[in-house]
Amino acid sequence: MAELNSPIAKRRREGLAQLIHRITVRPSELMIVFRDGVLSQDDDRAASKAGHNLTMPFQAQCRGVERKIVISGSAKEAVQDPLLVALIADCHQWMAKVAAGEATTVREIARQVEIDEGDVSRFLPLAFLAPDIVEAILNGRQPVSLTTEKLKRLRNLPKCWKEQCQLLGYCP
Repeated sequence: MAELNSPIAKRRREGLAQLIHRITVRPSELMIVFRDGVLSQDDDRAASKAGHNLTMPFQAQCRGVERKIVISGSAKEAVQDPLLVALIADCHQWMAKVAAGEATTVREIARQVEIDEGDVSRFLPLAFLAPDIVEAILNGRQPVSLTTEKLKRLRNLPKCWKEQCQLLGYCP
């Protein structure tokens, strides 16, 4: 809380207050109304009188206890989630053990990797995620809402890749 009351934060708030007249948040839209004349060019007298509005659609997405506003079409910096990558990698390694004949049951995999048999059983289907989803995860371009916990809680992963994309937030 100290950061919000720092001199730098105070100057930023004052600067924004000089630029922004009002911000309106609707269920799926954010509108910023700038003060008259602050963004207009000299030759744009009509805009100067009316002020400028910036309206953009957004989605509110939950990620654990966080709630984020995701602006449609905004450039998002790729951020790889190491836990998500590790979970996908583990599932592929387990399937490789089955394919190589090193393990023939979930129980054998669980014993070899020293984790709970129920966890192996629940997570193993993630080895069959659509290639586009796996690539996005590896590149850090997964939807904000896609977390390790969300994948771990999935009861039935659809076999159809298109349905996986819809379920996990890759498709509109």
